Amino acid sequence: MTVLLVEDDPDVRGMLENFLEKIEDVTLEVATNGSDALGLSLRSSYNLILLDLHLPDVGGLDILPVLRGSLPRSVIAVVSGYTDLVTEDDFELADVVIEKPFELNVMEALIDTTRDIDKSRRKIRSLGNHS
Repeated sequence: MTVLLVEDDPDVRGMLENFLEKIEDVTLEVATNGSDALGLSLRSSYNLILLDLHLPDVGGLDILPVLRGSLPRSVIAVVSGYTDLVTEDDFELADVVIEKPFELNVMEALIDTTRDIDKSRRKIRSLGNHS
């Protein structure tokens, strides 16, 4: 499973990096600003994107439509202390909004659910492989 973490806060980023790197099947890439996140999203695909809203250059809500458009199958989780800024339109683009602070069991459930979604998609694709 590939995960893109977009987080500028070193404490939150460090905590999530430590957590995610301990999960055996997770390949993690990290961006500390919106521009880097956009660049990574053009080069790679991700099963899960963890997106902070307040970034130093381009806001998370500004890049959310671009990420959704370029990575339509990715699970996108907005993770922020400013979830009151998320509108109904944003909810159409993000799969889930998680308010900081959060418990790591929320991340565990998100990883498990993302893994299940990926497994289901592979199973659906395999239905067309009968000759």
